[in-house]
Amino acid sequence: MNKSKLVRTLHILNEAEMKELLHFIQSSYFSRNSNIVKLYNILKTHYPDFKSRSLTNEKVFKKLFPARAYAHQQLLNLTSEFNRLLEKYLIIRQLEKEKMLEQKLL
Repeated sequence: MNKSKLVRTLHILNEAEMKELLHFIQSSYFSRNSNIVKLYNILKTHYPDFKSRSLTNEKVFKKLFPARAYAHQQLLNLTSEFNRLLEKYLIIRQLEKEKMLEQKLL
């Protein structure tokens, strides 16, 4: 998992952006999947380097769903959904920096 697109993108965020991202993914307007927040909390413990040996797909899945057998597709779906939210967060952050574009879109 430490080489996934999600982790590579999380790696570029600074501490303040990581905290802001948590608020973003907790918002019911953007996400209704509570497992994304659980995944965030698991990954956050490995921030900023994400190089831990315990950051494997199987171990992350077990932390997310302790009573279930590993289901690769379910984890892929969750990480893809999280990645889409992360990209949306980054777009909104960039838009906030570009006031002229923000006003044009308004």
